[in-house]
Amino acid sequence: MAWFILSIFTALFASARDFQSKKFLSHVDPLTVSWALSLFSAPVLGVALAFTEIPAVDSTFCFLVAGAGSVLTVGWILYIKALSVSEMSLSIPLISFSPLFLLVLAPLFFGEFPSLIGVVGVCLVVAGTYVLGVARASFGLFGPFRALLREPGPRRMLAAAVAFSVAAVFEKAGITRSSAILFAFSENMFAALLMIPIIYLTHRSGFRETSANWRILVPIGLSVAMMFMCQASALRLGPVAYVVAIKRFSVLFSVLAGGLFLKERQLGTRLAGSAVMVCGILCIAWA
Repeated sequence: MAWFILSIFTALFASARDFQSKKFLSHVDPLTVSWALSLFSAPVLGVALAFTEIPAVDSTFCFLVAGAGSVLTVGWILYIKALSVSEMSLSIPLISFSPLFLLVLAPLFFGEFPSLIGVVGVCLVVAGTYVLGVARASFGLFGPFRALLREPGPRRMLAAAVAFSVAAVFEKAGITRSSAILFAFSENMFAALLMIPIIYLTHRSGFRETSANWRILVPIGLSVAMMFMCQASALRLGPVAYVVAIKRFSVLFSVLAGGLFLKERQLGTRLAGSAVMVCGILCIAWA
């Protein structure tokens, strides 16, 4: 049962990351928050790494870290930009498309093909998205999809889901050549360093913002680090598919947090759509 508890904590820390990021965007620029996700998680993961066995690495590992870190940086920026322009309970469920995109990428890179239940999962994720768009729909069969994709937040979150799917391909290959904690630390450290020239060129005041607001930014990075550590521990103790599936309950937790604590609208419809999407994710995970 230890793996189950750790998986629940993984979902809770992922949801805490979502909630804190959204809450503090009223005080800090989105690019600064994006940087904080990696900047303040990497040191915590580094401390955790000191208590684990560090395997030998090679040049391929470095390539995988660079690939994952680069794509993760793009994903974090899109993710925070999505939260900055839309309600959390509307945009966060679109991250559920990440496992769906992996169903396309897995056959290309790992030779893993979806089963019938995986296809059912894809249909449920699409159906859940349809439910999310119903309240904003125009006329026509595809009205809910058009209404949802007209929103800048869901569009950016969907792009972030693509980025996270690509990053997951690098991560899977990297973890098999090292360890979960080592790769998570290396990936986030690379992303944190990569953000420095981006901030310098596009939002130079982000350095001052980070220093002035470290008290609210550190907990965001801590949530990211704890999510990675709980997930790594759960994966060592329990079935991979079950751990990943339970982690996706963070979508439901985030939608609830948005409705209950941020007073976002249409909680019932968004919770229903998210629940259908999570059911689809469960099917994909167990496919």
